[in-house]
Amino acid sequence: MAGGIPLVIDNVSGFTNQQMFSCFTSDLRSIEEFRVCLVNNHLAGSGNTLMQLNDLFNSY
Repeated sequence: MAGGIPLVIDNVSGFTNQQMFSCFTSDLRSIEEFRVCLVNNHLAGSGNTLMQLNDLFNSY
């Protein structure tokens, strides 16, 4: 935390809006379920690592 502002670790890029919105289904109940959807369905082709994605979600 710098100067009272939480540090967000965002080294993630390459996900399309369509990929992210495809995870917003009627049965989505948590941010963790959203993260799992991104990992299972879109991480492999995104150019990101699991650690990068986890760092982003964990920094919130």
